[in-house]
Amino acid sequence: MIRDLPSSVRVRLAASLVVSSIALLCWTTQEAVRPPRLSKRVVLSLPTLPTPIGSNDDSSEAIIEAFERDPFSTTRQHPVIQRMSSSATAPAPIAAEVLNLVGTVVDSDGGSFVLCQLGSNSTRVLRVGDVLGPYELHSIAQGSATFVTGDGRRLELRVPKTGS
Repeated sequence: MIRDLPSSVRVRLAASLVVSSIALLCWTTQEAVRPPRLSKRVVLSLPTLPTPIGSNDDSSEAIIEAFERDPFSTTRQHPVIQRMSSSATAPAPIAAEVLNLVGTVVDSDGGSFVLCQLGSNSTRVLRVGDVLGPYELHSIAQGSATFVTGDGRRLELRVPKTGS
């Protein structure tokens, strides 16, 4: 049927199809790029900032106060969370935490240290004389470390081999 049409009509038909295809492409691209229309107005509420504990005008006092509340202090303890319940339950017995020796670094100039982990706590760097829980680091050797407990027991740990 298209073969029977004169060439000028075929050219016009092809041109109109190209123009309509371009228009459809432009409209689709515009809809894809446009942000979605919201039917309701969304209101975001921001949390309020806590008020400072000590509102001192003197900066040196503020620095001392911040130093006393050091979040990275080794003596800092997690605050106790108390549950509101009507029945009192006895606390579960605390299991002894396992001491793991992660690695050793031996230095002839006295800069030796070990990487240890007590239970599920984070890994810590210890030098001879440092205390981790009930254990005090007594000596460091290549691949091993000796700890002493408060009651005088010795505990020698070795670094586990890779892949074990």
